Amino acid sequence: MRQKLSTLQIRFPDAPVVLHTSVFREEILLRVLAASAACLVVAYATLVSMSIVNVIARKEALEKITDTRSTIAQLEHEYFARTEALTLAQAGERGLSPVVEKRYVERLTSVGVARGERNGI
Repeated sequence: MRQKLSTLQIRFPDAPVVLHTSVFREEILLRVLAASAACLVVAYATLVSMSIVNVIARKEALEKITDTRSTIAQLEHEYFARTEALTLAQAGERGLSPVVEKRYVERLTSVGVARGERNGI
């Protein structure tokens, strides 16, 4: 009794059922496609959630930058207010003296200097 490779016969008590291998291939292909679609949906949801988290983090960082700038501005205001209130007489009382001869210092190395058009990041 020879059977074709493309046909599988399964006999049940009621009636014979013939299944072709093409049905198995289609079923496997359908499962692979469904798994691929599920993976793509999960990947899409992950990327969308990461984008949302990045937008929220950027917004919080900008708020922190604004708060820091406000703090710096307040400190500058206090500094200028205090320096204007200081007179030469008060400086002499505190042991400060005027600078007679100015000397400048030059650093021989370029540690911490960014090369390029701008010295920023």
